[in-house]
Amino acid sequence: MFSLCGWTNQKHRCSSRRLKDNASLANGFTYQYRQINALLKKHENRSISFVGFPCNQFALQEPADNKTELLNGLHYVRPGSGYIPLFDLMAKVNVNGPQEDHFYTYLKNSCPRLPDNAAFRVRRSFWDPIRPSDVVWNFEKFIVDKYGMPRYRILSAVAPDDIENILVSMTLEDSANNPTTASNIVKIIEETFDAIELKFTMV
Repeated sequence: MFSLCGWTNQKHRCSSRRLKDNASLANGFTYQYRQINALLKKHENRSISFVGFPCNQFALQEPADNKTELLNGLHYVRPGSGYIPLFDLMAKVNVNGPQEDHFYTYLKNSCPRLPDNAAFRVRRSFWDPIRPSDVVWNFEKFIVDKYGMPRYRILSAVAPDDIENILVSMTLEDSANNPTTASNIVKIIEETFDAIELKFTMV
């Protein structure tokens, strides 16, 4: 479900259960938009932010030609009901393939592909060639620290609510000058990953 991005230690943890194919569902992972807004409201006094990069390479699910169409799609369709994002949305980009955005090249070079449960939907993946380090689907997440260093890579099925403790813990790292605080932060992050893994291995 996730990997720890590191330059000296590469740590992977994945459930043994394959994720269900959500691509056939009209809304797929778009419920996560509401969770992102809720987290931003809940933690408005912390330095937590989200940045969205719309992409049409996954089953052509993001056909908007401009910002107006994109925002109207969010407002009226997916997730709809008047939704307005509280986070920055960038221009539509390619995240894989020969024309991939340089930012995604950097992210993918910093964070290895997740093993086992990362399955590409070849007939719904609109780029060629497909590489093991490629983004698998919309709503795959990269957690980047305040220094611009990618720290974690998380598959689409892991919702923003599932990683809330990780995000909050990372905001505490500056106050982690003493070993007790540092070890507490590591413990919170490990417990969160254990909970995510348990959630996706339960039948």
